[in-house]
Amino acid sequence: MEFRHRAFTQNDAEFKELFGVKKETFHQMLAVLSVAYQERHQQGGTARP
Repeated sequence: MEFRHRAFTQNDAEFKELFGVKKETFHQMLAVLSVAYQERHQQGGTARP
């Protein structure tokens, strides 16, 4: 948890060095993945035999 907190509080240059993308881009990617994850897991279904 400590690493995540430090990573998001760093300036843009340090953040990009750690993750390879800008903070804005990272948050956009996270939003897209969150929506896709929710859509995939909301359907439910029956158990496999």
